[in-house]
Amino acid sequence: MSAFSKIIEQFGEKTLYELLIGDNKACIFKVKDTNNILNEEIDYLYSDMQMFGFVNFKNISEMLENIDRKSEIIEVNGVEKYYNSLVSSITSNSKRLDHLYLPLKNESITVFFEISMLRDFDNKNVLFLLKERLQSDLSYESLFADSYKDKLTGLFNYNSLKLHLDSIHGHRYIGFMDLDDFKSINDTYSHKAGDEVLTKIGCALISIADDNVIFYRKGGDEFAFMSVDLDQNGVKDLIRRLKKTMANIVFKDSKIQFSIGYSEYKDCCDLTGHEVLQAADLAMYESKAEHVGKEVFISIDTVKKIMKESSLEKEIAKFDLKRKR
Repeated sequence: MSAFSKIIEQFGEKTLYELLIGDNKACIFKVKDTNNILNEEIDYLYSDMQMFGFVNFKNISEMLENIDRKSEIIEVNGVEKYYNSLVSSITSNSKRLDHLYLPLKNESITVFFEISMLRDFDNKNVLFLLKERLQSDLSYESLFADSYKDKLTGLFNYNSLKLHLDSIHGHRYIGFMDLDDFKSINDTYSHKAGDEVLTKIGCALISIADDNVIFYRKGGDEFAFMSVDLDQNGVKDLIRRLKKTMANIVFKDSKIQFSIGYSEYKDCCDLTGHEVLQAADLAMYESKAEHVGKEVFISIDTVKKIMKESSLEKEIAKFDLKRKR
């Protein structure tokens, strides 16, 4: 059976027709289906990677080395998690996989691909179809990013925080930041003015984010952070930098201040991610109620004590009730 006959059999005549006359460029290749599939030599059947401005990769491992690590989808999931998930899909024994997402970067641009993968068990090969996604197409990346990024500030949103909490490991500190007296800005100067302030805050937080800290917009005038591989002194230094950066944001002669509460999260600490978020929320409420402009820390031991004697929900409800009075 010829290569094109096999392609038609596996992908269908419609797909082949779209490849030959469609606007989206594509290539098809095969590799031997072995336990070392990532390093098996690529045999290009239809077109090749030079069409997209790349060299012809010798194997899949070499191709994956060119992943654009700054792509928003990868940024949200984390490079390591995304890479491992992609490798797991390719090395699985599934007969067919569709719509794997692969952004590859050459010297000047990033090309976005959708991968379909089919196993030819008879001949012990795996067929790969790489189809370019044009910017004029429905933007897969934009749709994905809309789910995990806050449009106004450019920060990750609360969905991302919950995702990262489950996927990033190590000693983490999670903090919530609530702007002090932000309601008066909206009431006095309009919501447009409030959005302007929130945008400035987003830019400021992005400017101090690094490999050890990620910032999020929780919603409204609340923001959050998660630090990775910092001890408590490192987090205190982060908070000092936060305050210094925020002090430089001025609106109508008023400086931006916020209350902050944070808690810690360790692997195997017998707490769930949800409970840690509640603990950080409780710490922020305490900061807001008693120490405006100050930070409050709740340790893992304190969280366990609260849960033993009462519940985090009840403690948060107490502060929420006081706030509404």
